[in-house]
Amino acid sequence: MNPKLYWVDGPWPGKLAISARPRGDWLEDEICGWRRAGVDAVVSLLTPQENEDLQLGEESDLAQARGLHFLSLPIEDRGVPADWEAASRAVAQAGELAGFLGHFFLRDGAGFTQADDAILHEELLRRPKHKATLNAAWQVNEALSLDSTLLYVGSWIDGNRDFSIPRLTAPAYTTVNVAANLALSAHWTLFARVDNLFDRHYQDPVGFLQPALGLFAGLRGQL
Repeated sequence: MNPKLYWVDGPWPGKLAISARPRGDWLEDEICGWRRAGVDAVVSLLTPQENEDLQLGEESDLAQARGLHFLSLPIEDRGVPADWEAASRAVAQAGELAGFLGHFFLRDGAGFTQADDAILHEELLRRPKHKATLNAAWQVNEALSLDSTLLYVGSWIDGNRDFSIPRLTAPAYTTVNVAANLALSAHWTLFARVDNLFDRHYQDPVGFLQPALGLFAGLRGQL
């Protein structure tokens, strides 16, 4: 069986194709078809529950048995990492994926901070323990560049706006920003940016609602 592959032209080394998910009852045949077509790495975006529902639980083992590198990068619909562990996994998986896409540039960072009052033996206010960032940039060609940044901030101890509640746990949040720049000439650049792409509603600090989805575009000149 020869699965349908849609080849995508681009400036990256090698070849890139997208395909519908394989059929569970023809899974091994479709994997063999990928191999015959010259595919040597497969990235699955299905979640564990979707794999179970679609009878694709053996896809990783079968792919590796046929000499394919298999990478699971599960993405919930309109989703971002929900907690510290999920954000850490996303950073690690994105780094592995970058090995196949040579014109992508990734920068990541993660930190842990334990800030306590040594006298009261309490966590200091507004000091999140966990933070993680992932920035992905792609120079599509000489004129066009794309950039995205994911920020994860873990829960922290805070007070409400007037501190009538002096200590409470503020919830973690994750935001994603994306941007594009298109050089029209040596002096003019068209730019566009979307902040808080998934329109997350969060307060930082507590009592101060941060901006919702924001769209920005313009023309930048340089003399």
